[in-house]
Amino acid sequence: MGPVPNRAARLFVLASFLVSIGMHTAVLQAVAWAKMTVDFARRDTLAVSLEKTFDGRHPCPICVSLKKTEAPASLTAAPVHSRLGFVAPTAAPRAERAALAWSVAPPALTTLERAFRPASPPPKTVLS
Repeated sequence: MGPVPNRAARLFVLASFLVSIGMHTAVLQAVAWAKMTVDFARRDTLAVSLEKTFDGRHPCPICVSLKKTEAPASLTAAPVHSRLGFVAPTAAPRAERAALAWSVAPPALTTLERAFRPASPPPKTVLS
């Protein structure tokens, strides 16, 4: 495969991921806020236009359509604290450990003793 299909596949995966996490609605909301701020700033000061943009009493058509597409409260996901309970529990159960007795014998020879030649020649085998 050449670079073009690979790039197209990556863009498709990225776009699918962004849509799956709802990024398209976040982008549309940001566009709506920018448009509202500019429209209100034509008539009022910047401070008043920002207040009107974010107070919720002056929605634009994009905001109204985004509000309609929101899922009802009964269909939304559980709160974050209950979904992450399996990852970071508030009180982890304590496992009682039995006392383990480890007995490790020290090596018979030290490193320097192993570096030298053995004192006696190794045993001869019967076949030689």
